Amino acid sequence: MKIINLQNKIIFTISVILVNIILSPVLVAAQTNSQEDDFPAAPDTGTPVGTSTPGGSRPNTNCPETKLPLRALIANNGKDFTVAEYPNLLFNVPYASNQISNIEFALKDPAELKTVYRTAIKLTGKPGIVKVSIPQKSEYALKSNKDYRWNLILYCRGNKTDEPDQVLTGWIKSVPMKTQLNNQEYQSYIENNIWYDGISLLADKYFADPNNSKLKADWQNLSKSLKWDNLDNKGFAEIVLVEPAE
Repeated sequence: MKIINLQNKIIFTISVILVNIILSPVLVAAQTNSQEDDFPAAPDTGTPVGTSTPGGSRPNTNCPETKLPLRALIANNGKDFTVAEYPNLLFNVPYASNQISNIEFALKDPAELKTVYRTAIKLTGKPGIVKVSIPQKSEYALKSNKDYRWNLILYCRGNKTDEPDQVLTGWIKSVPMKTQLNNQEYQSYIENNIWYDGISLLADKYFADPNNSKLKADWQNLSKSLKWDNLDNKGFAEIVLVEPAE
């Protein structure tokens, strides 16, 4: 009887080990997918690829070397969606105000060959995340299902030419809201492929509450998944937007 009980115990132990071996890859895959689902892949809008970092800038730049590059905080090479008529666009500007002579932002309608909105950006404090908010005026409103192209052009001190030192480009498309999104939950925007708004909302929340461990982890995970390097909590830079005179 003891021998039979021992055999049964051995068989049970082996069975448990085999089940764990078989299920382990499944559990790992499920955990991985769960992590990836927090920030799904951005969709293809069908527009040309943008330049989120100034890879095409001229080689003899006047800009000083920085730890992190000038960067648009976007997904999918700057081919993303918004549900806002007046969206926010975010840029990591690693330069101090005394290192820059001029920054310009322009939103263009390529189909009609016109500039929808243009502004100069003046830094008034330390480097950080520059948030460009399209003013809530009817002439600047993004029309639904239209592709718009934006440019961020930067001139550093010492540049005596008309050629900018660094240039970023990207595309943005306003789409109708097909599902009811929670306007306080950045993940609901990202899960529905509305990346411009999701990124902007997360930045607003995190920079307002940088000690919140959940927001900090989500910001770091988003930075990693979109290959922004480690922006950590740079916060919003203090800026003044100067619209050109008509």
